[in-house]
Amino acid sequence: MPFIGKSPTAGFATIVKDTLTSNGSTTQFTLSKQVASPTDIAVFVGNVRQEPTTAYTVSGTTLDFGSGNAPAAGLDMYVLHIGGTQESSIIPADNTISTAKLADDSVTKSKIGTTELDLTTIKDSTGTNTAMTIDSSGRVSMPNVIAWRVKKTNGDAGSGLITFNTLEVNQGSAYSGTRMTAPVAGIYLVSFTARHNSQTATHCEFKKNGTAFLGFRSTSTGGTVGNVGINATAIVDLTVNDYVEVSVVTGTVEGDNTVEGAIFTGHFIG
Repeated sequence: MPFIGKSPTAGFATIVKDTLTSNGSTTQFTLSKQVASPTDIAVFVGNVRQEPTTAYTVSGTTLDFGSGNAPAAGLDMYVLHIGGTQESSIIPADNTISTAKLADDSVTKSKIGTTELDLTTIKDSTGTNTAMTIDSSGRVSMPNVIAWRVKKTNGDAGSGLITFNTLEVNQGSAYSGTRMTAPVAGIYLVSFTARHNSQTATHCEFKKNGTAFLGFRSTSTGGTVGNVGINATAIVDLTVNDYVEVSVVTGTVEGDNTVEGAIFTGHFIG
């Protein structure tokens, strides 16, 4: 009767026959195929089938009759590979093997191939935006990593939050107005540098979500205006939408010098 259902693309496997030569002393013979069990092959010596395990054992491609059991010279000796011949060797259709059918860690680096594995561009979790690139020299670039360098160049800053009006670097658009707002959670490095513009000590501080977490000041209580620097660096742990600002507590910082104005910088560490 005709075949019912989807026709297999290949039929039953052909039985492979190995013809061996006995010399009366050799007990181990090499087979043409790997063998998993003695019952996967039929061994004939002098046209008489031998009992698996009792008359011989197998290991990989080695047929072993055991010490002192060498077949006599001149006997007809052959092996039939019968294991696996009762299953159809169907070739799967294209695009039909799912990841669920593959064992964990079954695909090794040696099976991927260097020409098929392109790591020059790595996408984010959405699969649409470039998260990382690696150039031909192995340099890694992460275009969406947060980094900023902003200046105040439109006048001195007195008491209160400093508004930085010149955006020199604002990667990730994290800085706006008086603050850097964290778009991603993690550890950030923040730095501030300026010169005081008064003849009294100038006290500044970093604020996180409106609360000071690090204070710093110039030590001068006199002398030439603008000769004493004020600077600080801090590492701060932020969650999404936490923000960091710089505030003047007492005194005044110089902000009208386009080269040496008050500068607020930082970047996402990880």
